[in-house]
Amino acid sequence: MQFTVEQLSLLAGQLIEMAIYLLPAIIVLAVVKGVLTSPTVKGAMGESFTSRWVLRKLDSRFYTVHNDFYLPRPDGTGTTQIDHVVVSPFGVFVIETKNMTGWIFGDAKSRQWTQTIYRKKVRFQNPLHQNALHVNALASHLELSRDQLTNIVFFVGDVTLKTTLPPNVLTSGLRRFIEGHQIQRLSHEECERIRFRLREVDPGKDRKAVKLEHLRGIRKRRMMRAQAVGSMNIHPR
Repeated sequence: MQFTVEQLSLLAGQLIEMAIYLLPAIIVLAVVKGVLTSPTVKGAMGESFTSRWVLRKLDSRFYTVHNDFYLPRPDGTGTTQIDHVVVSPFGVFVIETKNMTGWIFGDAKSRQWTQTIYRKKVRFQNPLHQNALHVNALASHLELSRDQLTNIVFFVGDVTLKTTLPPNVLTSGLRRFIEGHQIQRLSHEECERIRFRLREVDPGKDRKAVKLEHLRGIRKRRMMRAQAVGSMNIHPR
């Protein structure tokens, strides 16, 4: 089938009109996709899933859940953000949520783990090490011994752990893992004291300002590390 010059011109004009008509929708979809796939939004969605659909099902007679708050870092350089803390007579459970997809490779001791999606590989900080900082900050702030806190990493999303990892790295069964700890580590009075201390550091209405200050601290630490690396690379002539 052959088209005349007039028919091709008309078809081209119709295609251009259709593209112009669809352009706003395409732009909106691109923006929405960019927002939903940003690390900040994905992290918030993962934390919301963990708090609303998993931790909320814990028996409130024994467990109290605290979400998204900040504590001073043990080294005194700014603050650290903690996703979830569960307080119970069976200890304090500190949970780092990771909203990721793909295959995860790593081990307990390595500094970085690897996320693989088809042929794309992305390295990220070992979340057990990341959450160890949170555990230490909590132990210091709450005046607890390290064995009274449990470090948990919980992956949400379509993720598969491709290497052998400790039992406190989970892709499901978070509530069951927490409820499986039945040895009493804290008295009723200690639990009440801890809950009170955690309510004190809840940013409440000042959450946005506290988060901005936290981000400024992160940028400052990165600059200091970059300067330290730069000074190490300077050799006297």
